[in-house]
Amino acid sequence: MTNHTAETADYALKKVRTFQAVAIISTPLLAYAGDALSGEKTSGITRIGFLLLALAIFDIWSTFSWRRRRLQKAIHAVDLSPGDARSIKRWHQANLILLIGCESIALYGSLLQIWGGGTFRQALPFYICSLILLLVFTPRRLSIPIPASRSGDAS
Repeated sequence: MTNHTAETADYALKKVRTFQAVAIISTPLLAYAGDALSGEKTSGITRIGFLLLALAIFDIWSTFSWRRRRLQKAIHAVDLSPGDARSIKRWHQANLILLIGCESIALYGSLLQIWGGGTFRQALPFYICSLILLLVFTPRRLSIPIPASRSGDAS
C-alpha cells in the first residue's frame, strides 16, 4: 500500500463532501423554485401529492437499506484491502447514490408545489427530511493507514 492510496481516498472523500454541500445548498433553492413556479393552490392533496408522498416514503426506506447493504459492504471492502482502488471507488459510488436519494426527496417537495398544487407548508416536510438525511449521511473518512517511511529507503 502506498501513500497514493490514502491520497485517492482523501480525494474521493473531498468529492463526495463537495457533492453533499451542493445538495444541501440546492435544497432551499428547490423550495424557492417550487414556490415561485407553483400554480393554483388546492386545499387538499391531489393524486399527484399522494404519489409523491409514496415515492418519498419509498425513497427514505431505500436510502436506509442502501446504506445498510451497499455502503457498509463498501466500507468493509476498504477495511479488508485498503490499498485497493476499486474498493475506494465502490465506497465513493455508494456514498454518491445515497446522497442523490436524499436530495430527490427535496425534489418531490418542489414537484408537489409545481404539479400537485400544494402549498409551501405541505411541501416543507419534504425539504426538512431531505436536509436531515443529507446531514445524517455525511460521508466519514476512510481509515487507511499510511505506511511509515523506512530510514534505509531512498526517496
